[in-house]
Amino acid sequence: MQVTETTEQFAIPTNSQSGVEFTNTQTSEVCYTFSPSGTWKAGKDIPECSAEGFKDVAPEYQKDLKYPNNTAFSLVAVNKKTGAVTEVGKETTILVKPGETLVFLVNDFPPHYADNTGNLTVKVSSQRTTPPSRVPDWGQGQVVQTRLRPPELRADDHFGISVAIDGNQAIVGAYKTDDPDNSGAAYIYQLQNGDWKQMQKLRPPELRGDDHFGISVAIDGNQVMVGAYKTDDPDNGGAVYFFETTT
Repeated sequence: MQVTETTEQFAIPTNSQSGVEFTNTQTSEVCYTFSPSGTWKAGKDIPECSAEGFKDVAPEYQKDLKYPNNTAFSLVAVNKKTGAVTEVGKETTILVKPGETLVFLVNDFPPHYADNTGNLTVKVSSQRTTPPSRVPDWGQGQVVQTRLRPPELRADDHFGISVAIDGNQAIVGAYKTDDPDNSGAAYIYQLQNGDWKQMQKLRPPELRGDDHFGISVAIDGNQVMVGAYKTDDPDNGGAVYFFETTT
């Protein structure tokens, strides 16, 4: 399991009512830890305070705050999507989903943000865990799902000498099948409703005995390549055949 750590920081201007946005740009949920520092002053008549704000504000004033259910003058993070408000007066960890944005600002009285002086700094750290790739257990208890075998196979056709798969398509080589004398063939299969169905048998018309067509195969979407390492003059020079389906 791989753990990726990142660290950054940003400033919060306390005179901004719109705040500063922080977005999770990852493709998975991330637990971010926000650590605020610094002090600021809300107007000339209120003492300097930290990101924790003041908890002893009278109720008649508390109700007029931008976020009346949270501590006065504290730093808060507002989830733009859900509207959830989290106080970040001290080190705080928040789980943020992919694409979600938090808005950081101080919880002040809306008419008085312009009177504020000072900035708060927020240090951000995160640990993103990447789970290991799932490795299938090919030990005991595995069951053969399908056995592919063309009905016309004969002894020593060597069907399965080469195999390639791409999504729900596969190609299988049989480099000693067919007349004349072990010229070879390749078979295209497609997965349909859980079963592999033979769709086509590839065999160039010019093949001769012992050309070994199908000794190697490759498939990518609607394109396949098949090797025939003993085909063509002079002296079994070999060739590769390219096929492409058309729609």
